[in-house]
Amino acid sequence: MALSLEEERALVDKVCHLQEDLKNEPPKEEIKIRRMLAVALSDLGTQLKLTERLEEAKEKYDMAMEYDETYPDVHYNLGVLYGEQGDLDIAVRYYESALQHFPCYADAHCNLGVIKKKRHDLMAAKWHYEQALLFKPNFHLAKRNLAIVLSDLGTMVKGEGDLKRATQLYKNSIYIDPFYPDAYYNLGVVHAEKRNIEKAIYNYRMCLHFEPAMVTALHNLGIIYKTMGELQLSQECYKSCLRHNPTFIPAMNDLGMIYTMLGQHQLAIELFHQALEIDPNYLVAYNNLGVVLRDEGKVVESIEAYDKCITLSNGTNDEFTAYHNKLLASNYDISQTWDQIQEMHLKWGRSYREFMGGWLRWNNSKQNDRQLIVGYVSPDFFYHSVSYFIHNVLLNHDRSNIKVVLFANVQRDDDKTTRFKLLADEWHSIKDLSTDEVCQLVQRTKVDILVDLTGHTSNNRLDVFARKPAPIQVTWIGYPNTTGLPTIDYRFTDNIADPIETTNPKHYSETLVRLEPCFLSYNPDTVAFWVAWPHPLGPDVVRTEREKELHTRSPDIPPLRCLSCGYVTAGTFNSVSKITPLVAQAWSSILKQVPNMRIVIKSKPLACPRVQRDIRAMFSVHGISDDRIECLGLIPSHNSHLSAYEMLDFALDCWPYAGTATSCEAMYMGVPLVTLRGPHHVQNVGASLNNAVGMSELSAATVDEYVQIAVDLAKDPKRLAQYREELRPKLLASALCNGKEYTAGVE
Repeated sequence: MALSLEEERALVDKVCHLQEDLKNEPPKEEIKIRRMLAVALSDLGTQLKLTERLEEAKEKYDMAMEYDETYPDVHYNLGVLYGEQGDLDIAVRYYESALQHFPCYADAHCNLGVIKKKRHDLMAAKWHYEQALLFKPNFHLAKRNLAIVLSDLGTMVKGEGDLKRATQLYKNSIYIDPFYPDAYYNLGVVHAEKRNIEKAIYNYRMCLHFEPAMVTALHNLGIIYKTMGELQLSQECYKSCLRHNPTFIPAMNDLGMIYTMLGQHQLAIELFHQALEIDPNYLVAYNNLGVVLRDEGKVVESIEAYDKCITLSNGTNDEFTAYHNKLLASNYDISQTWDQIQEMHLKWGRSYREFMGGWLRWNNSKQNDRQLIVGYVSPDFFYHSVSYFIHNVLLNHDRSNIKVVLFANVQRDDDKTTRFKLLADEWHSIKDLSTDEVCQLVQRTKVDILVDLTGHTSNNRLDVFARKPAPIQVTWIGYPNTTGLPTIDYRFTDNIADPIETTNPKHYSETLVRLEPCFLSYNPDTVAFWVAWPHPLGPDVVRTEREKELHTRSPDIPPLRCLSCGYVTAGTFNSVSKITPLVAQAWSSILKQVPNMRIVIKSKPLACPRVQRDIRAMFSVHGISDDRIECLGLIPSHNSHLSAYEMLDFALDCWPYAGTATSCEAMYMGVPLVTLRGPHHVQNVGASLNNAVGMSELSAATVDEYVQIAVDLAKDPKRLAQYREELRPKLLASALCNGKEYTAGVE
């Protein structure tokens, strides 16, 4: 704090008196008086500097130097003055001269450390801060500055790929200053990258303890909780981010995705629009907006959002993600012709193939009597719908002839992931691997046939298939259409899903291979199925009680509801995006012909009241009152989801995008499926499933026939009761669930 005018005058008077004393005192007192003059003039200079009178301050410092150039404080003060003016070279010279006269000058070392850090010489800065603390152990500013430099050094070596050394430097930073939040944050980042999730959470929490408003820590913590499935905790983190910084776009986007996952679509859409108002070029928000719009059936608007993302992204990963999503959404789109949809896929495949570069070469053995090595690539080796259709194949492969290698792009493991690992001869997690790294892994493994189980759905690795790391490549199960990639040789289907008479081979980049009787094999994942299987580690290995406990306790088949409640209930558990205006019109026709009937629709977006209103409006235009349409949102537990089928007496399939897993679940719970055949795979899955189970009588060729089948079924409770009693045993005994026979056919 600057001195008062009186105190400044007192210093001036002191200087004057000392100057007189220097003239009058004997020579033996000269050194002492000169030092006293240097001290007084230096103090006066500092006070002048504090009142912004810099030239006068410099003049006093220079005078002090004339009286005693060995006085270290005046050198130090001149260093401070020039440093604050930005003349760092001069400041360094004065700090160094201060240290020449007083090597233990901790403050000079500290300020030199500051300048060295500004000049990105972190090692020199570190040395000066360490010297400052050597001479002044409780120097808090030097402690904090050393902690900052150690943390910055950690970030530097982390950027060079040395996570081990970075971790140690961050820990050293915390040791020096246990209250420095950035070091905890950076250590949290390293642990997150190393998948040490508990340690990452601890360090982010410590960071936020000392700096509650650090939005990057809150955001990263929210990401971790999201990957763990802790959506409530994730929400809290993102909301806290936005309280501290209402314009922090990444938190808006990620909170919007949480709302999407919970079916709270209106809140999600508002956040995505808010993010785009702040930054109209924020690509991820366009992509995620497209996802929300698609999930609630606004397919045209969804594709427009994806196109905006693609236009702005200019060859980044965001473009590829948006294009995958656009192609997936096109399968729902009744405004486009089939030719347009297929050409969109093929055009993308040609362009992407060219973008990804040349084919790889293989050196697989030509020996005829060796094992064939088959690799399966999927992000869905967990409790995902695809897992119910690949499990039988992996279990029943003839291991004397086939070696099974699983390349898992799984983002979050669960109990079922553990079981898939047991079914693999080799398991490789590829979620953090680049295209080149996965291709090299496939080639090192000597894979002969590489199978894509994802198509254009989430977390696919079509980037790998575009490079063709295996001699033969196949796509199967996960996507109801061509990938469009010319590097994928075959696509597995069947005669009903892709009828020969209506399938144009030019619409597919792959050669179609038709399996019999169905391109799918369903594993309902029941205790009976799991416990009866041989253990993958050998026939003599006994399953633990924990293993048995993990593998489902499927709900019993519920009684037929219409027999007790006085009305018939049909419906679907498919996504509402599959309920097109044409579907709503057909269902309305059924409801009009069966007055004591209602429709139940269960889908995640129906947690949003606005989406419920939109769905009911599709029926109200046909004269159907709201009370005949019941809407249900997400039911998280798989068994609770299965139990919800007790609300349905029979299921109604959708078009042009039919159900798959939901259709099999309905049959497993004794609920028959009425479906509509069409010219293309995406619509024919339900018909293929019905055929495999021996229930083709419920597959219609026209919309009128579809309506009539449903009406007749609704008016025949005895027939419904018979289906309820017989359908599960019939399903389990059918070709659809005979994994051994099915896999032999595939092989």
